Amino acid sequence: MNTFAHMLQVLQKIVLISIYLFSFCVYAQEMGADKVPIKIKKEIVYKEKARIDQAFHFLNNNEKEKAYKIAHKLLKKKLDPHSKVNTYLLLSFYFNSSELIDSSLFYGRKALSHKKYVKNDSLQNKLSALVYNLFALNDKRKGLSSESKKWHLKGIEAAQKYNEENLYYTHTHGLAHAYMNMGEYQKALELFQKCIKYNGEEEITFGSYINIGIIYSLLKDFKSSSKNLEKALNLAKENDYAIGTIKVNLAKNYEELEDLDKAFSFNKEVLAIAEKKGYNKLAIEARLNIANIYLKLKRYKDAELMFSLSLINAIELGYLNQQELIYEKLKDISIAKNEYKNAFQFLNRVFSVKDSISKLQKDKEINELEVKYKTLQKENEITLLKKNQEIQEAELVREKSIKNIILYSFLIILIPVLGLLVIYYQKLQAQSELNRKQEEINNQKISSLIKDQELKVIKASIKGQNKERKHIAQELHDSIGGNLAAIKLKLNGSVKENMKTDFLSELNTQIDCTYEEVRNISHNLIPKQFNENNFCDILEEYTNSIWGANSSFTVYPRDEVNLLNEKLQIEIFKIIKELTTNTIKHAKATSIELQLNVIDGALSILFEDNGVGFIPKKSIEGIGFSNIKSRLKKFSGVLHIDSRLNRGTIINIEIPVAKEVEYEV
Repeated sequence: MNTFAHMLQVLQKIVLISIYLFSFCVYAQEMGADKVPIKIKKEIVYKEKARIDQAFHFLNNNEKEKAYKIAHKLLKKKLDPHSKVNTYLLLSFYFNSSELIDSSLFYGRKALSHKKYVKNDSLQNKLSALVYNLFALNDKRKGLSSESKKWHLKGIEAAQKYNEENLYYTHTHGLAHAYMNMGEYQKALELFQKCIKYNGEEEITFGSYINIGIIYSLLKDFKSSSKNLEKALNLAKENDYAIGTIKVNLAKNYEELEDLDKAFSFNKEVLAIAEKKGYNKLAIEARLNIANIYLKLKRYKDAELMFSLSLINAIELGYLNQQELIYEKLKDISIAKNEYKNAFQFLNRVFSVKDSISKLQKDKEINELEVKYKTLQKENEITLLKKNQEIQEAELVREKSIKNIILYSFLIILIPVLGLLVIYYQKLQAQSELNRKQEEINNQKISSLIKDQELKVIKASIKGQNKERKHIAQELHDSIGGNLAAIKLKLNGSVKENMKTDFLSELNTQIDCTYEEVRNISHNLIPKQFNENNFCDILEEYTNSIWGANSSFTVYPRDEVNLLNEKLQIEIFKIIKELTTNTIKHAKATSIELQLNVIDGALSILFEDNGVGFIPKKSIEGIGFSNIKSRLKKFSGVLHIDSRLNRGTIINIEIPVAKEVEYEV
């Protein structure tokens, strides 16, 4: 006839509020003290808190297994200290709701042992009150009413310290329950009446009405009992456990009033609810009531069966009081059936259970004495530690004074050093700025030189073009022009005179002559210097005109190179001009080296600059290189490029020339 489930739901809601307080208050304290980056710490704590809140939500909504899985996974991780405390609390409530007493006590003690990690006194106190209530509920289930009373008194003291109203009434209700189990009904009634006035939790209110109804039933005032139970039933609404508890007590009243049919019907309803929802304690109570009805009806076999089922559950769940009661009833049934041997065995078991209850209470007392002894030892140790601490503090003050003197001396020396460092740093900055400006000036000079070189190339090219144009114009005017004028004159004369055979012959001869003149002019378009000068001299003059002293020109053997085919010489000259143009435009070089060698029937041209270089594989081929390759293709030539960033460029050209040289010779 207990209201553990109601109280458990109340406690779970209270704990959920406490979890929020732990999450925010303890988090704020740890953020101030820790050296872990705030953003990372914050994210970790909030994620853990969210998972714990979700687990409590599942527990409050009868999804206990989901809550257990979350808590079990959390414990496998390295948790923030206050998250670990909340996880232990969660597991303690889970096992309490499942009526697994030992596991609930284990995790309750774990939570209490980690109280020191919660730095706020108020929250430490609240944690203690919550765990004390768990201890009280578990002791009550085990039939240890005096132990349950002790924990509730400690819980009330903790709740009053920081005015925790909800926890205060939770423990007051639990204390009233302990008094009721101990037979101190008047004290229990006073406390339950006090709890009815509390409006904070509806479960505490109707739970109090239920227990008042039970007490009046025990006092044989069944009218008052039923009246209070009916009030509780109206408040319980959809709370299955509360409804079951109320109905099982109404069934008791009907049983006392000898209305056994109604009593049996109510107990059956309660048993159905308890088995469906897994309310083990309620199921045991309903079975005991049904067994008592069978006993009154002298249906000993049915009664014995029902008592036996209840006994199995009571042993599994560790309910000593129920075990004692069931053995008493089984003893009475054995006596009624004249089975005295069985009655004697059941009586022995009654004494055995009573001894177990007594032993547990004695063990508790021994443990308390041991704790007090250890506490006294700890207090003595603390006193010694305080004295040692005072000595250490005095030593620390002295060391601190010495450190301060050293620090001040160091600062006196440090300030001038810092001044010198600042001056040195400023000088370095000034020098760096000067270097940067100088570099800019140098870059401008290089750019100017490159532009001058480009201008020289352009001027030389324009000058050559102008000469060639003048030469072509002169040739066209002096030779082709005269011939065309003579042809025109003869054609005009042919209109007036009759055309003669010798006239056409002369005209044909004149046209042939003009054709020969055009052919000679096209041959004469070959640069004049190639006719008048050696090829190597032309190349050397061109190179010196562009680069001056910053160039190197080497030919071997010179005579053999000069005798190369004129067409090949012209193409080589154009290729070297193209390479020179590329070097000026892109390489930013200050000097070049040009080598021509004829070895084993092949002409080798080596063109090297000291420019910025490039990565051939990553560069897009331009028109210049395409033209060079096109020119080389005519003579089966091969082009090789070797270049790296900041190391310059080497162009190597190989052209087979044996046939050309022999032909010229």
